Amino acid sequence: MNNLEQKIIVRCKHCGWRIFDKVTMTTGVIELKCPNCHRVVEVDLSLRRGNVKYRLVRVK
Repeated sequence: MNNLEQKIIVRCKHCGWRIFDKVTMTTGVIELKCPNCHRVVEVDLSLRRGNVKYRLVRVK
């Protein structure tokens, strides 16, 4: 993987199952069927996660 590629893991919005790994700089919208819950999930490849999860750290 070179410096122009970034690995993004796409999970099912319904069950959280890992359904796709985005490696190249691809854009567009695709539909995938989740192998776990069998629902069709629409994935926007141009955007990353909508929300950012982080931890608060206290420094002593």
